[in-house]
Amino acid sequence: MEGYEVTNIHEDAAKILVDRIRKKHKDAVIFYSDLCHLLGDAVGYRQISDYIGDISFWCCEIGAPMLSALVVNKETSIPGKGFFTFYAELYDKGCIKEEKKFEVWMDEYNKVINYKDWDKLLEYMGISV
Repeated sequence: MEGYEVTNIHEDAAKILVDRIRKKHKDAVIFYSDLCHLLGDAVGYRQISDYIGDISFWCCEIGAPMLSALVVNKETSIPGKGFFTFYAELYDKGCIKEEKKFEVWMDEYNKVINYKDWDKLLEYMGISV
């Protein structure tokens, strides 16, 4: 993780998302605005995407699926543009067409809820488990 700083917001967001998987498992989706609220409104819903994008980058570094798949827009019920851009880069998919976004998101979401070693991410981020 050289060159990347894990902030308190990164830590708290990662803990919240991992906790949602553990407690709600298949119903772990959270809206951007609700995640911001759980973070004490330290960042707005437009800024939180940068933090969860970093977390998903770290997920990829350890071979885990993109944890940001849990976070969705209230209006569309799918993640935002940044999720799909990163997904396309990660899996070398080119541009994700609008009609494929739900399918792409569900595929990654299922990988996230079925992944069993989230402590590995927390440890990688320097969070004691």
